[in-house]
Amino acid sequence: MLKLGTFSRLGDPIVGASPIMEIPMRYVSSLAALLVALAYGNAQATQIVNDDDAAYTVTVVSPDGERALNVAAGAVLENVCPAGCTLILGEGQVVATADNSVHISKGKIALDD
Repeated sequence: MLKLGTFSRLGDPIVGASPIMEIPMRYVSSLAALLVALAYGNAQATQIVNDDDAAYTVTVVSPDGERALNVAAGAVLENVCPAGCTLILGEGQVVATADNSVHISKGKIALDD
């Protein structure tokens, strides 16, 4: 197994190499992937959770325009509007930012507290 940082350009071992430098490359790659996921994992977009046993059509109004979004009974929709939007269900509406979670319960739409 190649030990990261323990060989010189010519392939000779480096005298006094730190044991921490003996980390296998696959672990370094896995750690890098984890750090990237954590850094960007907090980037969110509005989530809609339908707590009801009925399906609904939610109107999404964003800078890109207006669209109808079908939300099945018990469904959880991710990344609904990354830049924020207004969500309309019947007579109710909420203005959601990218980090909001919105619930539909008893036919009403509301932001999570």
